[in-house]
Amino acid sequence: MRFGSPGVIALDLASNRLRLLHGSVSAAALKVYTFVAEDFFTANPENVAQQLGAVLRREGVRSSAAACVLSGPEVVHRVLEFPPMPLKELGPVVGREIRLLGETAGKEVGFDWEVIEESQGGNLEQVRVLVAIAPKSQVDATVEMLRACRLKPVLVTTTPLALLRSLKFIRGEALGLHVVLYLGREQGYLLGLRHGAWGFLREFSARSGDTAEVDLLEEAAREASRAPLYFGQRHREEHKISFLLGGEHKLEALKARLEQELGAEAEIVRPGGGVDLTPLKERGAAFRESFPMFLVALGLVAASAEPGINLGPQAPRRALIPRPQFDVSFLQRPVWLFLVIFLVIGVQWFLDSSEAKYRRLLENRVALYAEWIPAAQGAEGSRGLHENEKLLGRALGESRAPDVSWVILFKWLSRLVPPDLVLQAVSLRTDQGKWKAQLNGEVVATDLYSAQAAFNRFYQAFKGSPRVEGVELLPLRMSTFTELAPAAVNIAQTSAEGAGADKGEAARKEIKKTKIGFELRAYWSGK
Repeated sequence: MRFGSPGVIALDLASNRLRLLHGSVSAAALKVYTFVAEDFFTANPENVAQQLGAVLRREGVRSSAAACVLSGPEVVHRVLEFPPMPLKELGPVVGREIRLLGETAGKEVGFDWEVIEESQGGNLEQVRVLVAIAPKSQVDATVEMLRACRLKPVLVTTTPLALLRSLKFIRGEALGLHVVLYLGREQGYLLGLRHGAWGFLREFSARSGDTAEVDLLEEAAREASRAPLYFGQRHREEHKISFLLGGEHKLEALKARLEQELGAEAEIVRPGGGVDLTPLKERGAAFRESFPMFLVALGLVAASAEPGINLGPQAPRRALIPRPQFDVSFLQRPVWLFLVIFLVIGVQWFLDSSEAKYRRLLENRVALYAEWIPAAQGAEGSRGLHENEKLLGRALGESRAPDVSWVILFKWLSRLVPPDLVLQAVSLRTDQGKWKAQLNGEVVATDLYSAQAAFNRFYQAFKGSPRVEGVELLPLRMSTFTELAPAAVNIAQTSAEGAGADKGEAARKEIKKTKIGFELRAYWSGK
């Protein structure tokens, strides 16, 4: 079975016998997947549909597209000749002629046509058109039977047209004059071909009874003897005719009789180079032996892949849309199957190794970014300080001039004052031609030692600066106080609950701290 295209189920239901062939056309080859030949229990359409459905289930055929042939005395073919004209104009002309035939017969008919030859007779160019005509009731019954089996009818044509399409896959282009003789159980067809194109058709049948096969053989030999006369009416310059024999029985006897009585070359059809039997495997030999009886079914598969006469529900003369075809029959060989498995495993291993590699690379990048976070935070803080300095510079404006001493004093004190020291007041005034600065502030710490150490560091740095002179330190003011540590209780919750707030306030821990107040006086050089 091919992947992507289910193929076509070809059905030949003539003479109360089922001949089923499942195949498809790929490029210039026709592949055969399965075949069945068996008798019908009864000719009732419902029983035929049931038996056909059982055969499809048994063979495991999954295709939904089906092609079938019509046969019987009411299925006729006509070859009409017209002067050359465009196809758009030729269609209505052919339809008018066929409707006249239908009205004469008094039945509603279905028909389709195709151009078979554009020849020149004398000085007048002519176009030969082949028309297939069948009762519409018979076409509708065939379509309904296929749909009852859950099949989609894509082609409903006639037995001679299927024989015509099968010639391409048996004899190639088939140049020269050929006669295809096909013998069923009670019906026979003689199809004359010139260079693979339709020439003429003769249908013959045998009387029912024990001698039906003998009578059909006699009728076939009689019609074959008339074939040179049929060809001679139009092609007198060509005389060599070869016969291709197909059907269900008496083919060897018919071949010997044609060669003996007519001295013509006769050949029982066999699969040609265009027929691929590889999917059949061990059943290929059995199909070659029974190939002549599947000649019509083979032509149905071929006809479904190219434009031609179609009496079914499809648009006339419209080619089927080719489906994408992917031939994976090579997977049936163990070597190729193992190679495909190893290829899949290799691709999976490559994907897994690539995923692991990039996962490790991502983890390394994350670790590297973690090492860079402190430096990035420091750079962000430095950038914030620079932005603040710029904003302060814009706010001061022209006051940044170097002769404004109090600006320089404030900048110097901002770098000198430690975090635990607070300047409460800073004043700068002139005294005897000099700038005299006075600083009032305090230091708060958890104990007296820490407070004195913090003040001493500030005082030594202030006194040791070359910018100041005449430093005067007034007596220090030392005191202690207590404050409550921050509580873990939610402030919004304790404020909403009165009693809970009192309990939370009492539970907070008291912390004792030391405060040293100071006052410094000095002369400021401002340089």
